[in-house]
Amino acid sequence: MKRIVVILLCLISLESMAQNYIHVGPAVAPMSAWGAEALGDFKVASLAPKLSLGLGAMAFASTSKTHDEPNPGLRVYRFYAAPQVSLRYAFSDRFDCYLRGGAGWGGNKKEGSGMTHTFLGNAAVGAGLSVGSNFGFYLEAGLPFSSLGVRFSL
Repeated sequence: MKRIVVILLCLISLESMAQNYIHVGPAVAPMSAWGAEALGDFKVASLAPKLSLGLGAMAFASTSKTHDEPNPGLRVYRFYAAPQVSLRYAFSDRFDCYLRGGAGWGGNKKEGSGMTHTFLGNAAVGAGLSVGSNFGFYLEAGLPFSSLGVRFSL
């Protein structure tokens, strides 16, 4: 049964290859924690001629140093991963806007201590511009992550 569901989802997501994107770029989290974000967004249904529903996943990772006492300079590692749902409106073949969101698991680890876990939601509004048939740029503003970078169409 699981195989059938996976195969059906793959076939549905292949409906429009031009609207399946992988986003990769630098991102900023609260308190200016700079890191990197990777996001996959795959079309699963057309809701209107230029509006589509997408599913995917995102991951964020960063590392920084603490500035608080009593141990300034300790390295802090952050990680976040979540499934995503998106609504994408294609103004043209080259320019589109989207709204995406989800909820997932995050973790922080300070040097010399254990990992702290958190459940965290995210939402973003963004725009993408395709330069070639498989390459483009994106910019998004969101909570708790905002980012810009390159995207690849599958």
